[in-house]
Amino acid sequence: MKKTTNLVRWLIPAVIVLLAYAPLLLLKASPAAAEKYVVVGEQQAGTVAKIELSQLLIIQLPAQQGSTGYGWTIAKFDKSLCNLEELSDDQVKQLQDSGVLPKAKDTGLIGAVKPQIFQLTPLKKGTTQILLQYVRAWEPKSPAKEFSLTVRIEK
Repeated sequence: MKKTTNLVRWLIPAVIVLLAYAPLLLLKASPAAAEKYVVVGEQQAGTVAKIELSQLLIIQLPAQQGSTGYGWTIAKFDKSLCNLEELSDDQVKQLQDSGVLPKAKDTGLIGAVKPQIFQLTPLKKGTTQILLQYVRAWEPKSPAKEFSLTVRIEK
């Protein structure tokens, strides 16, 4: 039992660090992907992301949906400036296959962190505040944490 506990103590921080730096590694994807997509993660919370009308913003946030019941939900954004949606597993796989997102590894561990991926598609120039909340479906008014990002859509 002690070996399992030590493994979990080591594995969880390693996964968190990997998820924290994954968006930085993604910027080294193919030049075409780097031009079309802007990828942000939890470490960009509270900052300003600038994108062009021709770009898509990918938001990648760690979640433990299966074991805890928590998941990220969209709480706020300006629908007149952009569309914001959670991507399906098939859509995420396409981004992984094109090199925009890293290929996910299935650890098989119960309670493992699996990122939730959202995509913002700009409609016109302007600035919008995005708010995502980490909630349980049966407790929508009690978010465990929040992710906010100001998105400036240019050109």
